[in-house]
Amino acid sequence: RELDSVIQSACLAAELAMKGVLTYRGWSEARRLKLGHNLAKLAEAVIEKEQTNAEPNMVGACRSFPNYVHTRYEPHGLTRVQIMLIAMQSQYVAAEALRRISDRDMAEQFESDEEIPPREIIL
Repeated sequence: RELDSVIQSACLAAELAMKGVLTYRGWSEARRLKLGHNLAKLAEAVIEKEQTNAEPNMVGACRSFPNYVHTRYEPHGLTRVQIMLIAMQSQYVAAEALRRISDRDMAEQFESDEEIPPREIIL
């Protein structure tokens, strides 16, 4: 199926965003390589230094991703809706990771505004 490659692209985007944050923070290549492609462990490493309200959502999203190394070689059998959820979760994880090293955090501004309802995270 032509959509099978979307899984790897989405998960890889999340992985590279988190590894980029760790690189920015001074992690050596050897240290980053020890985490491999384990997105949940990468998320835990990213949130280790700075805690926000988003930790459960970020780690939960990373734990819900399929093992994308295997999906490169085997069909994953996911529906289009499931694939879209993975793509959206990947965007969320990448943005949440980059918020850790940026002075721009609109999510925090929105979450602190009582007039704006909390965002729903779909895992």
